[in-house]
Amino acid sequence: MADKSITEIMCHATGARYLNPLIRSIIDIGGQDSKTILLDDRGKVANFAMNDKCAAGTGRFLEVMAGALEVNLDEFGRMSLKLICPPGSAVSAPFLPSRKSSL
Repeated sequence: MADKSITEIMCHATGARYLNPLIRSIIDIGGQDSKTILLDDRGKVANFAMNDKCAAGTGRFLEVMAGALEVNLDEFGRMSLKLICPPGSAVSAPFLPSRKSSL
């Protein structure tokens, strides 16, 4: 029997710290949920937030936005790496294509 449990959040933090000790934030956009994880200067989880209630936090959101901008997912990814501050929106993912001009 295990002495302690290791959560997915802790695994993300450990893996990110292993790959780059300077990492302080992790964003995981999955197919069913999204997670934002903040690390302290020792690589320990300082805080996290998880969204599993809305498509805005999933891979579907990325597909919808790429389609709205008329680019494929690879190009959308390259575009995201050029952003200094990604745009935010309180609009649900299904309605974002009609709002692309405001982004």
